[in-house]
Parts: sequence; C-alpha cells; structure tokens
Amino acid sequence: MTDHGKEDTPLIKRNKQVVLTPKGPDGCFQQRYILSCLAFFGFFNVFALRVNLSVALVAMVNQTKLRLSVNTSDECDYERKNQTDPLNSRGEFNWSPETQELILAAFYYGYIITQIPGGLLAERYGGKWPFGIGVLATGVLTLLSPIVAKTSVYLFIALRVAVGLCEGLTFPSIHSMMGKWVPPLERSRLVSLAYSGMQIGVVVSQPISGLLCQYGFAGGWPSVFYVFGLCACVWFIFWCFLVYDSPYTHPRISAEEKEYILTSIGDCEKHQEPTPWRHILRSRSVWCLVVTHMCGSYGYHCLLTNLPTYMKTILHFNMNENAFLSSLPYLMSFMTQWIAGAIADFLITKRILYTVTVRKLFTSLGMFGPAAFLFAAGYVGCNYAAAVILLTLSISMNGFAVPGFLTNIVEIAPKFAGSVNGLVNTFGTAAGIISPAVVGALTNNNQTQGQWRIIFIIASCTAIFGGIVYIIFAKGEREFWSYSRKSVIYYHGLSDKERARLLSIARKNHCKTVETNNKEYGTCETID
Repeated sequence: MTDHGKEDTPLIKRNKQVVLTPKGPDGCFQQRYILSCLAFFGFFNVFALRVNLSVALVAMVNQTKLRLSVNTSDECDYERKNQTDPLNSRGEFNWSPETQELILAAFYYGYIITQIPGGLLAERYGGKWPFGIGVLATGVLTLLSPIVAKTSVYLFIALRVAVGLCEGLTFPSIHSMMGKWVPPLERSRLVSLAYSGMQIGVVVSQPISGLLCQYGFAGGWPSVFYVFGLCACVWFIFWCFLVYDSPYTHPRISAEEKEYILTSIGDCEKHQEPTPWRHILRSRSVWCLVVTHMCGSYGYHCLLTNLPTYMKTILHFNMNENAFLSSLPYLMSFMTQWIAGAIADFLITKRILYTVTVRKLFTSLGMFGPAAFLFAAGYVGCNYAAAVILLTLSISMNGFAVPGFLTNIVEIAPKFAGSVNGLVNTFGTAAGIISPAVVGALTNNNQTQGQWRIIFIIASCTAIFGGIVYIIFAKGEREFWSYSRKSVIYYHGLSDKERARLLSIARKNHCKTVETNNKEYGTCETID
C-alpha cells in the first residue's frame, strides 16, 4: 500500500499481543537462496548464448571482401582506423551487412512470441521446467549453430529465431517462481541476485568469445558455440535436482523456512485459478510497468546490440579491445545491481522509506542516470577515455532499475507474476526490435559522430519519459485481483484498495473478523 503503516504495521491484536511479521531463518543454504543462485547462473547462460554471436560473427564473415561496403568514420584517429585486425580476413562466409543484421535480429523475432505463453505455462505447471528447458534448448541449438551456419544462411536465421523462442520462456518463468519463493522483505536482494547473471553473462562471454575466435579449437569461431552451449547443458543438470516449483513441493526445505515463506507470501500455490486478464489489462500499475520497461529496454538494447559497432566504426577499437571495452559497462552494472538491491531491502526492512517510495527512487536512478550519461556521451567528440567512461556509467546505472520497477512486477501480483512479466516483457522486446532498426536507419552509409549523437539523444529522451511515467503512476501494493478468489471479503462500500488490505490481514492471521482502529470494517472467511 502507498501508506507505509497500512502496508507493514500489524493491525490485529490476538490475546493482547501484536501479530508481527515473521523473521526469516538463518543460514546461507536456505532453499530460496539456492533458487536465486541457480537462477543467476541460468541468466548467465541465457545472455552468454544471446550475445556471443555478435562477437563470433566478426570472425565468421570475410571482412576483407566487404571492406568497401562497410562505412566507418574518419573523424577520430585515422591511424587507429587502419590498424590490422587479425580476424578480419579469416571468415569463410560472404554475408552482406544486411544479412548480418538479419541474423542478429532474428533472435528477437522469436523471443517476443513466447513471453506471454511462458508466463501462462509457469503459472499453470510451475516455472521450473519452462525456465530449465528454455535454457537447455537454447544450449542445444547453440551447439548445432556451426553445422547449420555452414549448411545454409537461411537455416541459420531460422535457428536464431528458435533460440529466441526458447529464451522467451525464461523471464516470465523465473518471475512466477520468485512470486512463490521470495518473501517481500528479501525481494530486492534476491531478484537482483538472479538478474545480475545477465550482466556477468555479457562480461564473461564477450572477451572469451574474442579469444576463442582467435585461439579456439575447431577452427576458432565454432568453439564459441560449443563452449557456451555445453555450459548451458551442464547447468541444466544442477537445476533439475536442486530446484523445485514452490515451497509446497520441495522435499528438502526445512519446516522453519517453509513456514516463513508461506506466512510472508500466502496463497501463491494453492487454489490455482485462471489468469485474470480483464483486470490485468485494466490495471494502471501494469500499464505503468509496460511503458517504463519499454522505455528502459529501448536504450538498453540500443547499447547491448550496437555498442560494439560504435566502438569499431567511430572510436576504431580493434576486436580484442572492442570485446573488453564493450563488456566493461556490464561488469559495473552487475556491481551496481547488487549494491542497489541490498540498500533497497535495508530501506524497506528498517522502515526508513515506504516500499513504493523505494521503487520510485531506484527506478529514477535507473532511468534518469543512464539518460544523463548517454546524452553527455554524444558530445565528447573523439575523446576516447571520456566516451568509454560515460557509456560505462550509463549502462552501470541501469542496475538501479532492478530493485526498482523490475522487482515491482513481483510485488503487485506475486500469484500472476509470470503472466504480468510476460506482458511487460513483450513490449520491452518490441523496443529491442525497434531500437536496432532506428540505429540502422540513422547510420546506413552514414557512420558519423553526428548520427550517433542523435541515437544517444533519442535513447536518453525515451528513458526520461519512462522514468516520469513511473514516478506518477506506480504503486507499491499488491493488486486486489492477485489474491485468491477462495478468500471472500464481505464489506460495505469499501474501495478495492481497502478490500485488498483487509484480505491481506485476514489471510496472515486466519481471522473471522477484521478490526482496524477499534472499528469493524468487514468480516472475512479464509479457506486457504
């Protein structure tokens, strides 16, 4: 609730003792921590398998034959531009720049399709297998990539679409599991831990892919797909035996931890019901998240996909320098994400700020910060150090968004977090498709600092708009439609917000009568 007292302060007295929020059990090997750690490595594989192609593609294509068609800027350090890159002439494929862009974009065409189905599958059958099989299938398809690429470019494009279809299951599935496993006071930290695997996947895969292309086995670039594809398959073995869909089904969870989770979260497992799409599509909170995520994803994917191009065509870094410098910002984002998650939970747990205030604060840092640094990067000219520092700061500030609006997805509807995340991420992926297209249109045969300045300004303005929308419309309380219909509130003229609050109190305390400030607002029956 927007009022902190209503959200966290116990309002019911039982035998003259105030009912308090339970304290979590101690120990590092709690099952919810194991879930978050394995989700971390799952997302590591997801992003490593997603971005390694952008590095491998440079070695796959014969750049010497295409040199005349690749337009680079002469504005910065002409001597650096003409450095010999040892991988430029090794490629065995004569794919045009347009074909290469299609290969890179094919992933997102598949990725956008399975967002909502992934959430529905996770809610109906549990998130363990959609997430696990999504990562495993991506790994297997990656292992097949060298053979398919040598067979036909069209089959390779189709394979990349299939990779996107498989990865599209992962984010909605893990959100559904987080809604069942992570207590409210730990959400910022554990969601940030899981999501930080994305940044580490980029940090590790880009430089290692560059080294494998140059020194790897099986001809260099094929080893990129073999190494990271095998890592995903090995991870799946651990996922199968160590993770379960919910505390209800885990055979090794302690009674203390299970009681703590179920008391804190409530009815996210029992009485599974149809997804309330009518309420979801009419929810202000959901559409606020859609707009914010779409705006944030535009700038994020703009840099994720095109930062290596900017480093090469404008700043003229060679492949090894490019791989390292393109991954550096994501290392900083990883560190920012962990620190931000810990601070956010501290502010909520110690009741220094209301939950909704914390979400808005960190979303503001995660949207306005990147916008400011990205805007400034467009005006540094040929100052290489300044450009790298500003782009690094811009991407690293994205880490604040995780304990901001991304955690808010689990907060407003833990019971239907998979479907809500699927809807939100569908629009975010659409921004990821639009962003490279805009960059391609602005830089087609015109790779200049002026055009990249326009690209950075567009991304900055988009992020600012998303941050403003979130500050105005975001809410921090659970939506009334995310509670079980088996719990019935009888009330007289109460708002949906007050009804949801009373139901939450009733569910936590198994009460028959709800009293607040010595005034009876309504009675409830709890079947959970």
